[in-house]
Amino acid sequence: MTIQPTDVSKVRIIKSAGSENSSLDHATWTGLDLLSSSGSAADFTITASATGFSKFGAGSDDGNALPVELISFNGSCNNGGVDLTWQTASEYNSSYFDIEQSRDGNQWDVIYSIDAAGQSSELIEYKYTDEHAQGQYNYYRLTQVDIDGTSKTYNAINVSCSNDSDHFSIFPNPSSGLFSISLKNPDFIGDAFVQISDFKGSVVYNEKVKIQDGINLFMVNKNLSSGIYKIDIRNQENIYSIRHIIK
Repeated sequence: MTIQPTDVSKVRIIKSAGSENSSLDHATWTGLDLLSSSGSAADFTITASATGFSKFGAGSDDGNALPVELISFNGSCNNGGVDLTWQTASEYNSSYFDIEQSRDGNQWDVIYSIDAAGQSSELIEYKYTDEHAQGQYNYYRLTQVDIDGTSKTYNAINVSCSNDSDHFSIFPNPSSGLFSISLKNPDFIGDAFVQISDFKGSVVYNEKVKIQDGINLFMVNKNLSSGIYKIDIRNQENIYSIRHIIK
């Protein structure tokens, strides 16, 4: 760092991810989830969690108080229900958390609220069990609300409690053109193609993918006009199709 911080606890590792679009390549910076910090302003260590290769840097102390730092948000199936857990590394003026649930990734309902710690610099774990989970599609997201009413909604997760041997789904649906495709089917293991067609049947996206045993997740980020599209996953012997709406 070229600037020595006044408060080590407020220093963050930041990353700037690459992109297939050259105009977006390393164009923005995001802070990583802080795991630990130690040392003095002249000699300190910061540990954070990240996935993927990027350009990395350090964000210097801006003198502002820390927001809620969410380390994790996870869900697991348990005898017909879903156990949800989340951890925070620090909290400042936090009021409460809302757990929201959706069946389609579009319409959300608050199913549980819990008071937050308010002020904390220690690791805190929160828990909630949804006793009304249903099969394959159980989408959850976490919203944190401050004392002053400002809020932040974190990325959604899908907890599948189905014993089905295969599935094919898209989240969210509808989307703005950024969505994920989830596939689990032993008949598709090997090379396959993800293909998107518009309502006229014209192919607007075609990408070769490698299907492996278990659940496969593919991200699509395509600037598409509003409308209804057909998404296919196909190999030489099989094809899966699903409708997707672009808002």
